[in-house]
Amino acid sequence: MSKFKISGQERRELKKSLHQLKSFKKRFWHYHQLDKDMYELISPENRGNLISDEEAQRRYDKVQMEIEKLTKQLEEKV
Repeated sequence: MSKFKISGQERRELKKSLHQLKSFKKRFWHYHQLDKDMYELISPENRGNLISDEEAQRRYDKVQMEIEKLTKQLEEKV
């Protein structure tokens, strides 16, 4: 019997999602800056396709909230 509220396959899937979100978060700002630099070098006139720093921050915050939500779910005890 598991001591956690969520167990089995559902728990494995949630842990996998959590790992993917953490990985995304870890690399987010690096790739955002890389995108900005590449647009500047290759195609400055098409910079409208790039997300703004404010939108990037909103997306980052959303991922952080999802990480916190999943972490709480996984820590719930029976």
